[in-house]
Amino acid sequence: MNAAQDLSGIPSLSSRERRLIALSLGQRMTAGDMEILTYGLDIDRCSQVELLILSCIGYKQGWERFPPKIVSRLKGLHQYWQVHNTIRIPWLLEEIHTLREAGIPVMLLKGLAFRFYYAEGIPRIMGDYDIAVPEERYGEAIRALQSGGETYLGNAPWLYHGQIQGKDRPLEIHSWIFKHHGEKGTDIWDCALPCAFFGEDVLVPCPEDMLLHQLDNFARDLFEGIFPSRMPQFLCDCFRIAERISGFDPHMLAVRAAKLHVTNSARRLLPLLADCFSDKFSHEEIDSAFPWTPEYQRWLEAGLNLQRATERWKSYHYKPGGAMTPRRLVRALARHHALSRMRTVEMKAMGQKYSFGTYCMDLCRSGAVQTLLRRFRRPWKDPGEAENERKSK
Repeated sequence: MNAAQDLSGIPSLSSRERRLIALSLGQRMTAGDMEILTYGLDIDRCSQVELLILSCIGYKQGWERFPPKIVSRLKGLHQYWQVHNTIRIPWLLEEIHTLREAGIPVMLLKGLAFRFYYAEGIPRIMGDYDIAVPEERYGEAIRALQSGGETYLGNAPWLYHGQIQGKDRPLEIHSWIFKHHGEKGTDIWDCALPCAFFGEDVLVPCPEDMLLHQLDNFARDLFEGIFPSRMPQFLCDCFRIAERISGFDPHMLAVRAAKLHVTNSARRLLPLLADCFSDKFSHEEIDSAFPWTPEYQRWLEAGLNLQRATERWKSYHYKPGGAMTPRRLVRALARHHALSRMRTVEMKAMGQKYSFGTYCMDLCRSGAVQTLLRRFRRPWKDPGEAENERKSK
């Protein structure tokens, strides 16, 4: 199978999304674009990601051809996220300053790295702040923050980061940069770039590592049905990162992906970039640099099994107010196990074993089982609905 065919299970882009992406990355708007962008648009129900991108296009192009009735709404949304991105920065700076005073390096990840380095000045939807510290100094970092009176929420149910509770959002502190720990023992910290963050010296991943991190995170999110509406934002982000890679070469990226153990995730989503940005990414070069292998086939099958399990989970359990029953608990564990099967393939590629016993131990260690049991004792709500309720308060 070639790269152009490797898009099964990935939502296809609508014509509106394709024009949003192109205009967001600098194309000039034509008379027909606004008809595509606003046809059937329900501004009260539309994805916030899509509307935020549309607002950025409006400011960039002087609101030319925008219907006056939606301009004020888009401006309000844009300004809301501008404020939301920065209103808790003073608190975040205090936490970073505490870590830097202790001599602990800090790396901005995900939305923070984009908002203040790779896509500086462009507002984005961020529900939390993500930073990383070197794994061997994670415990020291948590103790330093707790000494300042912050509340540590622990790692449950995640293995790769813990949380410090902020005033209205958490600070996620990663000891692993990649969720499957693929960067362990590599030079990822040595390759990171310096970034002046409001007077604090921090780091961001280098462009190659930032791109691979994006590909790996979004590949997992798609398998688990997380944030599918963020596809246009993901594609714009990837293009902006790739623009910073001098002489972009898929073969060089493949070498780095192998070192970080994210070859499969990159192979999964690079064809999507080639489909959207054919002048920047080539299906033929992707096929050559990231060949279809039996290992990738096993990983992809495990991921698609997880995607089907996630869809079944939603159809059975995403009912607002529904209580967790023993049957639902068993199905929830089955979904977690589907995720572990994908991880088993990855761990084997890294020369490590990930048996069912290890999976069960990880669940208990991370608190995931306890989390599911707590859900059993109280009504359970769809995560998306819960997030909307939180934002409306």
